Amino acid sequence: MAADPTTMHPASGSGNGQEKEQEALKDTFPASDPVGNEGGRGSRAVPASEMQDEDPAPLADGKTVSYTFDSQEKAKLAGEGVVRAGLAERSRLTVDGSSLRLEVASNAAEDADRMLQQAGGRAS
Repeated sequence: MAADPTTMHPASGSGNGQEKEQEALKDTFPASDPVGNEGGRGSRAVPASEMQDEDPAPLADGKTVSYTFDSQEKAKLAGEGVVRAGLAERSRLTVDGSSLRLEVASNAAEDADRMLQQAGGRAS
């Protein structure tokens, strides 16, 4: 027959020492881990907004392409497609209403043009 856990009592002296030891170690392990991210303190030394340049330097062999779309959503999706294909950096993409402006390297301009035209864009 199994013992009833509600009626069991720890052996005299041994349980009390273990409880004190566990209580003492509760907030100390592992000591090498940093304190978790707190609301008032970020994980970066510099905020991300300060690390990003407002205007990136122009590409040495860059070409700017401009397209107009039927809607702002189509312009954003087309620009995102070019960025995801690796033909341009997101920082070089500007969407203003249904107009898209993108700076790409000259060797990627033809592919970017093709993608933007396939997405329904008209060169402007």
